[in-house]
Amino acid sequence: MPKSSLVLPGFAFTSLALALPAQTLDDLRDQLRDAARGSRYSLFAAGFSSFTEETELSGGRFRIEAPADQASMEIKVMTLPLHREWQMGERRWLGELGLGRATAHYDVPNLWAGSDPGIATRADAEYEALGAIASAGPAFDCGGGVECAVLGAFGIAHVESDARYSGPGSALSSALLDGIVFHWDVTYAVYGATVLLRHEGWHWGEVRVMPQLRYELRVFDPLQVDDVAQDERNTMHSAVARIGWEGATDWVVRGGGVRWVADVGGKLFDRRTADALEFGGYVEFGAGLRWDAVDRLPLLSAVGLDGAVFVGDDLFGWTVGFSCAF
Repeated sequence: MPKSSLVLPGFAFTSLALALPAQTLDDLRDQLRDAARGSRYSLFAAGFSSFTEETELSGGRFRIEAPADQASMEIKVMTLPLHREWQMGERRWLGELGLGRATAHYDVPNLWAGSDPGIATRADAEYEALGAIASAGPAFDCGGGVECAVLGAFGIAHVESDARYSGPGSALSSALLDGIVFHWDVTYAVYGATVLLRHEGWHWGEVRVMPQLRYELRVFDPLQVDDVAQDERNTMHSAVARIGWEGATDWVVRGGGVRWVADVGGKLFDRRTADALEFGGYVEFGAGLRWDAVDRLPLLSAVGLDGAVFVGDDLFGWTVGFSCAF
């Protein structure tokens, strides 16, 4: 009984017995659906949509490297991260808003690798996600210049999948996979919490040094799905450690001073999310400029221009973009 193996991000299906006459197309799709749910393929969709809700990046491109005969992925992200701090009574509050769009191109040289050449199929898969998330919560003075903030997060995300098939197995692949693995859309309610631990910073000569730790919990609860294969609630955990530096420049723009900033940080995902995304995290090296916009632009306290590179296991990426503080 020859079997075919379908391998996709966060998904491995190895029990498709194409040569078994008793199996109908519906039987095979049911097997595929069960395998998708069992391997938590939907976590890939949820993890991918989380890129649209980044409050630390304003745009970027990530590429997961792979040998020429294996699947590779490229992710492009564009977000608008907004931050605000305000005083309410004796308590200071922090707020964040992330609006974004992410696209991914997943190139699979052969969906049925190692199977009968008569069903070989190349797939050029496209994913698109739109999302928005708002977070807010109080900050607490922990002493010694350390501050802790706990933020509740609520948002929404929509993900769509499309694919183009080529090769002798194209018709079969489309009949089996469409609606379950490709050509679907799902809308999530997103909620969770963020815990931020940061130091107010200390001076090293004329340079200010600022370390911080960040933990995020996000739950992706389906509101609308095309198939039960996507109808799963998924939970993601991530942790970020970062140390930043900033100092003054001699530049003045419209009466506002310009400061330089730099940072080194790292982000880690929980194991299940890492398996779904095919990378477990990355190290970031960034730099940029901050312009003091107080009383110079309506509502804004600072405007930034930032750039960074990201390096991980089989992953490389970069970002250039703007940020705003209110």
